[in-house]
Amino acid sequence: MTIEKHCFRLLDSGPQEAFVNMAVDQAIAHSVETGRSKPTIRFYTWAAPALSIGAFQPIREVNLDRCRTMGIPIVRRITGGRALLHEAEMTYSVTCPIPSPFFPSNLQDCCRIIAEALQIGLQQIGLTAQIVPPTHRRRTKPHAPDCFSSPSLYELTVDHRKLVGSAQRRWLKVFLQHGSIPIQTDRSLEKELIVSAIKGRQKTVRLSELFDMIPSLEKLKNALAFGFEKRLGTTLQKGSLTVQENAHIQELVQTRYAAEAWTHRR
Repeated sequence: MTIEKHCFRLLDSGPQEAFVNMAVDQAIAHSVETGRSKPTIRFYTWAAPALSIGAFQPIREVNLDRCRTMGIPIVRRITGGRALLHEAEMTYSVTCPIPSPFFPSNLQDCCRIIAEALQIGLQQIGLTAQIVPPTHRRRTKPHAPDCFSSPSLYELTVDHRKLVGSAQRRWLKVFLQHGSIPIQTDRSLEKELIVSAIKGRQKTVRLSELFDMIPSLEKLKNALAFGFEKRLGTTLQKGSLTVQENAHIQELVQTRYAAEAWTHRR
């Protein structure tokens, strides 16, 4: 494979509705898989509070009535994991072909490289984050409903408290990993929306708890972009969604992510 100087596309999507955010990630994965788009690193935020649930998570593990009353949408991710309240946060996604000169073809080493890139990025804003190795994965109650119950494979912690939660989906020719970096989240609201949220949830941390003055979103994005460039040994080129990707996003919102049949399928 001939590697171009700018072989990764960098997208800054800004704030989007929950259904759109998930549709964008899937549309990018399809476009990268078919060779229509370059490998892509994307940063985005959430236009309004939303609850996302894992692809295989039962819908009963969230408080549907409370979500409806408060007007908080529920979106089912294409990736696994558990429920997560998206509020004030920075979300990243990485989409890359399989195989790739930048990532091993196995899940574990792929997760490790992304974690190392995030770790380098966080160092740029003054945070020393630890990467949780596979041998230190913690077991919690089976099927814990909330995503931040404990660190998972190669996730990042600060002072033993989980900061970054990630999930990956792999197909034959492409993988998608996205993850959340909470800035400031209403913990009491989380407990209301996620059924039986467990005590391990308090062993998490937000950026607002680590800084007297929280770094701006722009500074955080630049830091993470630097981390990916440094770890992958490449340059990220700012880009935009293609016409085909935008059309696919609209289709996915209507037929999948905003559709009750998809959200309530488990």
